[in-house]
Amino acid sequence: MTVLADIVRDIFGNPFRPVALDPSLLTPTVTALAAQMYESRDFSAMPILADALQDEGCTSAAVLDHCRGPGPHVRGCWVVDQVLGKGHGRLMTEAEWLTGAEPRLMVKLLSGTVSDRKLRLFACAFYHRLSCVAGDSFADAAVEIAERFADGHATADELSGAATEVSAARDALDYSMANRPAHVALDLARDVTRPDAGQGAGDITRQCAFLCANGPFRTLGRLWWTADHRSVRNDMAAQMDLLRDIFGNPFRPVAFSPAWRTDTAVALASQMYESRDFRAMPVLADALQAAGCDNADVLDHCRAPGLHARGCWVVDLVLGKE
Repeated sequence: MTVLADIVRDIFGNPFRPVALDPSLLTPTVTALAAQMYESRDFSAMPILADALQDEGCTSAAVLDHCRGPGPHVRGCWVVDQVLGKGHGRLMTEAEWLTGAEPRLMVKLLSGTVSDRKLRLFACAFYHRLSCVAGDSFADAAVEIAERFADGHATADELSGAATEVSAARDALDYSMANRPAHVALDLARDVTRPDAGQGAGDITRQCAFLCANGPFRTLGRLWWTADHRSVRNDMAAQMDLLRDIFGNPFRPVAFSPAWRTDTAVALASQMYESRDFRAMPVLADALQAAGCDNADVLDHCRAPGLHARGCWVVDLVLGKE
């Protein structure tokens, strides 16, 4: 049983502390060592792989310790897989987070490191953003309850009741072309109201990937009679923008000084949060700068064009929300 557990850890690593290897570390020497071990199933050179990675600048204790530890190691070893770019075990680099086009990997990177509140608010924000949502009343009401639940203003029973109503409304619809937009809205609302916020956030990214893969006409019928595939792809881009707005840069967390949390800054942030109108973000930047904030990430995020939603990492920092 102990050996089996060690093999599981060798293949999957620590899911609570995901590690991404910088592509600059993946030199021909590093890649050749990993490939040789993978093909031969002889992992005795793992310590040599650690030395090669360290020579290239790797400082991750998790990576180096895993390579130099006693093992066992098998095909699927998480470090070797990352070096070789195999499977879905590969996580994002910082550059990919900032410019990437795969929201499912972005959500996976966040797993176990962020609050349920933020994950649920992301799902809610994306529901409101998705261009195919046609305003189904059951779905809209359920998402509103989920948003209130995220902020502690609705109970778990209310969330569960909303999920039940969404499922019942979905089951009552036939699969006619005219009902396809409502089906999509209710499917998304089901994801938003899941008890596990992480699962809901992951599911809603998969829904968007499905829409992109299948095309708007085949998926949503008449709703798209004036649209084309670019509409759904714009939604995928919006998903990534919302992830970056809500979670910031997980590779470079910002230390927010309490001194920046002035009455003016708090009032501006609170007004935007309650109204869902974030046009005053540049004004918030001015207020924070006047209070002494010199953090470029904070100020640039407020002043740059882009989507903002409840859960925005800067607004949350100002309001002391997690």
